[in-house]
Amino acid sequence: MKRLNAIERWVFIIGMIFLTYGLVSIIWPKARVTQHFTNDELGTTTGYSRLVVSRTGARLYGIFATVLGVGMMYAAFCRDEK
Repeated sequence: MKRLNAIERWVFIIGMIFLTYGLVSIIWPKARVTQHFTNDELGTTTGYSRLVVSRTGARLYGIFATVLGVGMMYAAFCRDEK
């Protein structure tokens, strides 16, 4: 098994965080209202927009987070040896 350098370790840790959040969000989804920063088409008017996330939407975000976490952990371990 190869040793990971500092960047690969951090990528692996962040991948684990995404994987954990994704699995928790899939197993115990919560409907919620979130706010996110938006601006208009020209980028001049800024503000916050509300987004309603259903339980199904929370599960979908969990699936995306899980896939992203697994991909990051795979990328940290599987690099070409020179």
